[in-house]
Amino acid sequence: MKNNLVSAFAAALVLVVAMYGCGKAKEPGGQAAPVAQGRQGDAGAGVLTEEEQNEFMKPGGFSLFKEKPMIRDLRIMVKGSPQTIRWYKENEKKFSEGIESIYEQQICLLVSELANDRDTKGYELMIQILEHKTKYPKALACAAESVGKYGEFHDGIWYGERKAVPALQKLINHEDPEVRLYAASSLLRAGEGDISLPVLDELMKIGWSSPMRYMFAPEQDNHRGEMFLLDERCKGILKKALNYSNDEVKSYAAYYLTKLGLEKEACERLVLCFIELNKMKTVEAYGFRIEDGVPDGEKAEKYYSDGRACDVAMLTLSMLKSKKGYTLLQEIEKNNTEWWYLCGSNSAQRGLIGY
Repeated sequence: MKNNLVSAFAAALVLVVAMYGCGKAKEPGGQAAPVAQGRQGDAGAGVLTEEEQNEFMKPGGFSLFKEKPMIRDLRIMVKGSPQTIRWYKENEKKFSEGIESIYEQQICLLVSELANDRDTKGYELMIQILEHKTKYPKALACAAESVGKYGEFHDGIWYGERKAVPALQKLINHEDPEVRLYAASSLLRAGEGDISLPVLDELMKIGWSSPMRYMFAPEQDNHRGEMFLLDERCKGILKKALNYSNDEVKSYAAYYLTKLGLEKEACERLVLCFIELNKMKTVEAYGFRIEDGVPDGEKAEKYYSDGRACDVAMLTLSMLKSKKGYTLLQEIEKNNTEWWYLCGSNSAQRGLIGY
């Protein structure tokens, strides 16, 4: 299943690169066409014109619609659906995954590229995805994450674009946790901490470490290597997370608190304890045999989560310039040279470089 997903995603990526390239073309003026209202959860009932059917995924420069190809195709995908866009039926046999999966993956690739370019027409289309494509949780999650990239960074403060806030608020309690994560993270970037922080905190309580990185200003606008919190209340959540049940969450909380210069003694105790308890663990402690090779990610979620916890714990010791940590990292670098150790030599070596 995992390999099929990777193959499908790779195929979709190849298509997108082939169609659009990697450059940042300027787009002429004009407004994106409005989305036709469709059946519940999908605005795909909009009737596509023959010109739109022929132009979709067509390589080359600006199209008949005077739009750059990424905008043209995303607009058509928002207006239509895998069932109404002829290209999907014509190319269905090329993909191991179904056309709906490919449709969502292509939306994700397009909104990510457009967001990186801060494309304003792309932003409008992302809002329409949030409002109308509720049948497609992966597309929703990608659009929700991408709108959070729009804004400006000045003097340590991120001023996020707010036009998507109403659409994001409707997704804050979505059944899919990834949709909740990205809706909440983009709301936080838009200054809506009251509604977003409880959602991010709840995800951390159930073992998600990723909400923590969204508590900081977007990395692409952070040129000085510093980390700027989006909301001062995040400090309290990070401190609480040191006592949550998931080791990866606790390690990342210690890492981010250390970056902020907070709770240094508590963070050092936590990561030292975790590494000491786990430094001799191998894949066999998680029910896998060394002779079978590297475990599949989907079957070894706990093993990989604890491995990430150990990696970030060693980086935290490095930031703290911990004397006890230095001796411990030297021991791991010397002894844990085989791939099957949870806390490996390479990660210890990266930690030692920081001393």
